[in-house]
Amino acid sequence: MNNSTLLFSLEEKNLYTRTTTILIWWAVVTPLLFLLIAGIFMKNQIRPLKKLTVVVKDFGKGREKAFKPSGAYEVRKVGQAFNSMKDRIKRQMKQRTEMLAGVSHDLKTPLTRMKLELAFLGDSQAIKNLQNDVQQMSKMIDEYLAFAQGADGEPFSYIAVNSLIQSIKRDFKHQNITLKLQKTDKKLFGRAILLRRCLSNLLSNAARYATIIEISTLIHPKRISIVIDDNGPGIPLDKREDVFKAFFRLDDSRNPNTGGTGLGLSIAKDIANAHGGKLSLDDAPIGGLRVMLSLPL
Repeated sequence: MNNSTLLFSLEEKNLYTRTTTILIWWAVVTPLLFLLIAGIFMKNQIRPLKKLTVVVKDFGKGREKAFKPSGAYEVRKVGQAFNSMKDRIKRQMKQRTEMLAGVSHDLKTPLTRMKLELAFLGDSQAIKNLQNDVQQMSKMIDEYLAFAQGADGEPFSYIAVNSLIQSIKRDFKHQNITLKLQKTDKKLFGRAILLRRCLSNLLSNAARYATIIEISTLIHPKRISIVIDDNGPGIPLDKREDVFKAFFRLDDSRNPNTGGTGLGLSIAKDIANAHGGKLSLDDAPIGGLRVMLSLPL
């Protein structure tokens, strides 16, 4: 035994402990697993928030979409609050429109009788003046009702902007209007009658004070801008926000021969806002006022 050698024979896998390997795998896999579970959970919670964001944006543009609250308790509460708010706004708008429609009807009835009675009173200058006053009152009532009704009732559709502008120009055939329209296949998604009213109001305002009008379009990837330039007297810089207020007129005399009812630009801006757009004023290169209507495509 003094000169003997003792040999041990072991398998290589028994030289390492398996506990270390298991701990390493556990330390790596477990966080990844929890991270995956957390990601799936967060995705499920964010999805209804994204849907709600889209619905809110569309509602701001006048496009109503149904939204069913889902997700976490707090997310469902937010969705329910939005639906309640939307219903209240729709109910108030409907009540306002119905009330003003009734008032308009009640006012138009005696105006119609006055028109008929005046028609049988002769052709004196005094009678003609009264007829003009009654006609102006009837026009004002129509514009008030149009302002109150806003975008109620008309469905959304795809609109070819250039065709719409060319159609409106034909309504102003006695005006010196030049078109500078960019060719495009893109279409607006909006309410055609309201956009027509918006552009007609803007053109009427320009035609009242100017002799030259230019209409151009600027096509952007996600927006389109309709620009109306004129050579009129323009609007002072400090009055450009005020002209969008209902019933505001630069002519304090309220003479119907020198201006409208003070609702044309207010209606135009409301229509632009209802489509998620923007209406702005600036100086025109031809010396008057520039009106830019920017709308999302």
